[in-house]
This record gives sequence, C-alpha cells and structure tokens, in this order.
Amino acid sequence: MHAYRQSKRAIAALCAVLLLISLLPVRTAGAEAAVTHVLSAALKGDASDWAYVEQPVTGITTNTDYSFGVWIKGSGIVTIKASANGTTLAYKRAAASTDWTYESVSFNSGAKSGTVTFSIVDSAATAFPQSETAGQMYLNDAYFGLAASGPNLLQNGGFEDGLGGWNKYVKNVFAVVEEADSPAEPPVDTTVYSGKYALQANLLGQASNWAYLTQQIGGIVSGNVYEMGVWVKGSGAATFKISKGSGSSTAVKFVRQLATGDWTYWTADYTATSNDNLYLSVYDSAAASGSGITQAQAAGTMYMDDLFFRRERNGGQPGAKSRLRVGSDGLDGGKHRLAGRLLRDGGGSLKTDRAIRRLRQPGPRPRPRRQRQRQRQRQPRARRLRRPRRRIRTIRTIFIAATGRCRPLR
Repeated sequence: MHAYRQSKRAIAALCAVLLLISLLPVRTAGAEAAVTHVLSAALKGDASDWAYVEQPVTGITTNTDYSFGVWIKGSGIVTIKASANGTTLAYKRAAASTDWTYESVSFNSGAKSGTVTFSIVDSAATAFPQSETAGQMYLNDAYFGLAASGPNLLQNGGFEDGLGGWNKYVKNVFAVVEEADSPAEPPVDTTVYSGKYALQANLLGQASNWAYLTQQIGGIVSGNVYEMGVWVKGSGAATFKISKGSGSSTAVKFVRQLATGDWTYWTADYTATSNDNLYLSVYDSAAASGSGITQAQAAGTMYMDDLFFRRERNGGQPGAKSRLRVGSDGLDGGKHRLAGRLLRDGGGSLKTDRAIRRLRQPGPRPRPRRQRQRQRQRQPRARRLRRPRRRIRTIRTIFIAATGRCRPLR
C-alpha cells in the first residue's frame, strides 16, 4: 500500500511538470521565415510601361542635403530616383552583382519643401541595352535621410581651374601642377591624387613672412559641426587652418604635420560658435615659433589635392534612422541591416505586370489551417487507463501518455 501511494504521488508530480512544459511557446523555423522578406524584381528592361514601387515622404525642408539608397544583389539594372511634383531631383542607374552592394543617390532639396517621392523603377532601358538591364534582382533595406555629409563649400578644391577661387600670396611657393600624360595608376607614384591637377608647394619653412592661399566660406550655422580635409604627399610640413578672419592670428582650428612619400589624408573637425564667415587657408608656416617643427623639417616639396570643407551629418550610415515608412507588409531582415526597411508599395503603385513582386525568403512555412485540422482528425485519440472501480475513487489524477496531459477523473 505504501509503494502504491508513492507511485501515485510520482505520477501526479510528472503530470504537473509536463503541463508546465506544454504551456511554453515553441519557436519554429517556419515562424522565423515568415517575418523575413526581400523585394524580388524580375526586370524586363522594356522601353516603356515600367513597373515601379514608390513612397512619398513628407517634412522635406529647403536647402538640405538628403540621401536615398538601397541594397541590391543579382543581375540587371534598376533606376532609383527622387522626384517632387513630377520633376526628377536626382536619379541613378544601379547595376546589381552577385554580392550585396549599397547604391545611393544624394541631392539638395534647394527651394523644394514638403513632399518628395522616392521610386525604384524598371526603366534603365532608356539608357542601356535591354540585354544589360533585364535580369533577376533582389533589393532590401531601403534608406532615406540626411546625407552622410554636405557638399564641399570650397570652390575649386581640386585645383582643376588653376588657382581660381583662392586669394593668394604665393611668393614662388605655391603653383598648380599637371599630371603627366601617361601616369602610373593613381594614386600610386603620382603628383596628383585625382583629376588632372594638384597644388604644389615648394615650402621654405620660414619663421615669418609666409606664403599662403586662403578662401572665404559663407553660410556657416552656429552649432553645426564642419570638417576640413586634404590629401597630402611629398616632404616638408605645411599648416592647414580654419580662422574667423583672413589673418593668421585668428585661427580656431588647424592641422600641422609632416608629409610622407604616400598620399595621406589630413582632417580636422570644428563646431561653429557663431554664424560668422570662416576662412580656410594653407600656410607655409609650419616652422612658426612654438610649433615644434624645425625649418629643416618644414622645408620640402609637398603636393596637395582635393581640399574640402563641409558640414558633417549623421545620415546614410548603418544605425541611422530612415524616414521611409514600414507597413505590415514592410520588408525587414536581410544580409545587410540598416534602420530603414524596404519600401511599401505606396498605396497600390505596384504595377500589375508583376515585374516587381514581394517574395518571402526560402524556408519552411506553416502548413495551411485546413491541413492541420485534417491531421488532427487522423490522429488516434488516447484511451483512458482503466482500473477497477473500487480503486478509481482513490485516484484523483491520471497521466494520458499519448497527449502528455493530466485530467481529473469524473
């Protein structure tokens, strides 16, 4: 009798454990695949009647730099573009490859404000042969937001127009040089980093009476962060600086270091404290008192190219917040993850020729509801364990082995 009571208690405890386990949620591969989507585009490359997806975005402000992009993979060429009131603001023909690549287009809103529409269109055949534009392309994680950086606020930063746009006191120090007709592959062993021209500085390393180039920059906004930068190669040292006046004594930020035999990128950030105009200058002043650089170190021949000064932004990068909407059918996941998800169809703008259609990623899917019901009906019902009537009164709970459930006897 004692052994019988112990076995009864053990069965009751096992039933309680199995009931708790049965209440835990089960995560299946089919459920995981059901929420992961990409956009599949069977591009036809037709000359007209193009399929497209698009989405309007409100809240656009004037004279602001924006970026619109999407990850693509596969084959074919697609057009990504931004437009307002039927006018195209910017576009790009993006060609896919076997690897995921991020294709984007940047633009300044200018006088436009309010709403801008962003589109992905099967219209590349207007510029390329159909044999190149047609293909199977996959798109994911579309993004729209502030551009990663503003435009270059300097005029002629690459010196392709000589010294145009620069105020100068050259003193036989600064001159524009032209790349040879048959240079080595840039930027290896060249005096020009990009384009055809660069700035050459035969630096003297003097302690005073310095040669310089300078350029005034307007449109500065207090509180904004700006970046100056330049590619440098050669020997000697020069000073790149930002100042609030054209004089050398009003510098608020500068870069002063020695050049090397390889192209090196020099850069510095500055947070504007007022709306006053700024000046960006290049000085032969690296040997100034207190600089820590001697005249022998500062003297040399330096090449400079692609100077720029621009406003920094926080858009277009992984983790930046996209302003595109994501509906219940929005596409998420994918190999490359940005905060933005792929475009909705823009309220029915998806054309009926199905050249662009939504596609779930491969993976097991949940069975249809009717099929699940039929399978339940086919499963044999578990039979209750029967005991002599005189013992049933003493047993309050039994274990149904087939279903893993505990039921009280009636």
